[in-house]
Amino acid sequence: MWNDKILDDGSLEIDIGVALCSLRPGAQWALGGDNYVDLKWLDSAQQKPTEEEINNEIARLVQAREDNSYRNKRKKEYPPLEDVIVALAEREEGRPEMWESVAALRESVRNKYPKL
Repeated sequence: MWNDKILDDGSLEIDIGVALCSLRPGAQWALGGDNYVDLKWLDSAQQKPTEEEINNEIARLVQAREDNSYRNKRKKEYPPLEDVIVALAEREEGRPEMWESVAALRESVRNKYPKL
């Protein structure tokens, strides 16, 4: 079932189907299971990727997701953009308190989720 492929964080599980869509966009294929041997290639315009190509693409996509995970975590905890704009405007008007609070929150989030 398709919803079995949704992870706890709401993202899609990176499997052979996701890798195929990434490697051969628009290609026609059918997958009767979860393995390369279950792949039936139906596309005459694009060449069927090898099992190694698919495994490499899965690894690349998983790594890309992990590399970007700190951004997603930060985004959830950063103050709303509207608050940042108001804080900047108030700082320009001589009231830096809100900006100092926003800047401190952003710094704590960056420290909590550092770039890898």
